[in-house]
Amino acid sequence: MKINESHDRNEAKLFTNHELYLERCVLKQTKIDEYYYVDLIGLKVYDANNNLIGIIDEIINHNNLDYINVKLNDNFSMIPFTKKKVKTIELSSKKLLLY
Repeated sequence: MKINESHDRNEAKLFTNHELYLERCVLKQTKIDEYYYVDLIGLKVYDANNNLIGIIDEIINHNNLDYINVKLNDNFSMIPFTKKKVKTIELSSKKLLLY
């Protein structure tokens, strides 16, 4: 990432341990079956029988695999974010359906 057109490594280090934000308009349009994490946070997750499992609390990457962290009350479930587990994502209705 370039910050203020700077090419200086030392200047970039000033931003270490700081959160950086982008305006949504500068993000590239996603392809079909591609999503930004921010769009998945807050989706309601349903199992194959349409039972609510919980709400996506965060997305975690571990060993090159993304996991959705689903929270229901004080319980958490880590579900691999793969095509084998996720049937459909409906951003407009804020739903993620599992197989």
